[in-house]
Amino acid sequence: MKLESVITSTVRLISLSRRKPVELFVRLSPSDEVMQLRADVAHLEERLDQLRQEYNRTEFLYRCEVMINTQLVDLCREHGIRLHPAMFQRPSCGVE
Repeated sequence: MKLESVITSTVRLISLSRRKPVELFVRLSPSDEVMQLRADVAHLEERLDQLRQEYNRTEFLYRCEVMINTQLVDLCREHGIRLHPAMFQRPSCGVE
């Protein structure tokens, strides 16, 4: 049975026995479990923000490295320096 229907039934029963309206004041407060879950969510959101910052930094560094490597390859071509063919292949690192 839902808590709401139990409360409604109880109020009706009391009202019928007293023949006057009943005032009911209810105060709900979060349980310890809810408070702990909120703290967990806050911690996870903080960790997610840290990971996003780390990801953005890593992506920026990779982009900078790619630009530098491209410039080096262009300079080598301009000056007739032959590069190893592996310089133009993307390493798979087990990922396809």
